[in-house]
Amino acid sequence: MKIKNLPVQEKKVRLDFTITESEAARLDAYRKFVAEASSRDIPLRELIAVIVVQFMDEDKEFARQARPAVTSLTDSPSSVSNMDLAGRPYDVSLTK
Repeated sequence: MKIKNLPVQEKKVRLDFTITESEAARLDAYRKFVAEASSRDIPLRELIAVIVVQFMDEDKEFARQARPAVTSLTDSPSSVSNMDLAGRPYDVSLTK
């Protein structure tokens, strides 16, 4: 099963979006699959939130972009990992 962790209770923000009937049917089928596999009936809105969060968590490029930038050269004595403007990682080695 792809879903690893069911949601932890946190303050909710309401989002409104529209999907096709076929996408809604697939989501409902997936919700039933998760409910059967986990022995827990999870509301569709919670399942969608879990899917979106896990999708973002597994996106390595997004994770690199979201990583906090190094704020000073003293953060690492030998090298500083950073990213270029396109979000590609590069390494700056400090030499004396």
